[in-house]
Amino acid sequence: MTVVSHSIAMRCLALTLLFTAGAVSSQAQRTLPTTTAQAAQTAGAIVVAKVIDIRVRDAGWYWTDVEFQALEVVKGTMPSRFRTSMLGGRINDKETRSGEPLPNFVPGQEVVLFVTPQQTDDGSFILLRDHVYHVMASGSAKTVHPAPTGLALAVGDSRGSDTAVTRLDEFVNALKGK
Repeated sequence: MTVVSHSIAMRCLALTLLFTAGAVSSQAQRTLPTTTAQAAQTAGAIVVAKVIDIRVRDAGWYWTDVEFQALEVVKGTMPSRFRTSMLGGRINDKETRSGEPLPNFVPGQEVVLFVTPQQTDDGSFILLRDHVYHVMASGSAKTVHPAPTGLALAVGDSRGSDTAVTRLDEFVNALKGK
């Protein structure tokens, strides 16, 4: 075997191992359940925010850019306005997907976001997609959906059933450890 063919073989092996490890790691991340409490520990920031704008751009693949206004920073630090870019989106009748569903955002909507400690090269923030909580008006109080899991809430249900109703203020206080 020549030095060149050995080098090519080693590169192919390294790429195969890299892709296999990535697939296993990705699969493991999808199958491990993560509670709200666990996500709160790993998040770099948690923020109650309002959706300002949503745009889908074509960069070979579609990317959905969502701009937010921070209403309350529960953990960490966040700028008053920030953006996230997610692979996938729809323009007219064409759509691309990353394999994982995109969170559903609507301009004007309030949400509670769990953000990773790192940002992308372009400065956008990375969301923990499984931990996007929509804020809804429920009479005179605001509630979050889906119900959080693994938190000690002062009132309500921390088991995380779909029928549980958790008030936004209770959720924020539980995240702050109050």
